[in-house]
Amino acid sequence: MAYANPVEIQVILASVDYPVSRDTLVVAAEDADADESVIAMIQELPDGQYETQTEVKEALDAIDSSDSDSR
Repeated sequence: MAYANPVEIQVILASVDYPVSRDTLVVAAEDADADESVIAMIQELPDGQYETQTEVKEALDAIDSSDSDSR
């Protein structure tokens, strides 16, 4: 996966009301004109409802970690 700017991700995560779905996060990223790498990473989140920003961040960290493991 391409590098996704963690600051850009945090800004997007802070801009939404929780609970939030993956699809709503994708729309928020697109609306914020986020980099394609950020949008792609959010799209990789498991489908479902996220109750807090921390929960989303942990899911993103798990994706990033599994991508690193597969290199």
